[in-house]
Amino acid sequence: MYNHTSAPPTKCPRCQCETFVKNGKNNNKQRYKCKQCTYNFSIDKLKHGIDQHYVKQCLQLYLEGMGFRAIERVVGVSHVSVINWVKQYGKALKKVTESGKNISAVELDELCSYVGSKKKALDLASCR
Repeated sequence: MYNHTSAPPTKCPRCQCETFVKNGKNNNKQRYKCKQCTYNFSIDKLKHGIDQHYVKQCLQLYLEGMGFRAIERVVGVSHVSVINWVKQYGKALKKVTESGKNISAVELDELCSYVGSKKKALDLASCR
């Protein structure tokens, strides 16, 4: 599972200055104040995202058909983060160009049931 590590900061995230002092606690997390720019920050501010290993693992689980909340339970990363990664990396993919090949088989999911009206009975022939 993903665990936050709490190491003392070395630089201010805003101005990169190395002179700062402790400035109280917020939700049991130590806060610091930069002496140069007076910026208040906590240790979590210094963590720039989640390790790419976890991102890759979450995307692989999603592509295997696992749900967002199931991925959250297994890996320990917020389901909202997983959704954002799917959107981010989905946009980054190039559009698939038509290869000119004839399609002989297509796999459909439950999305098929939303094609027609919900009031009418599902006509399986309309999904083909």
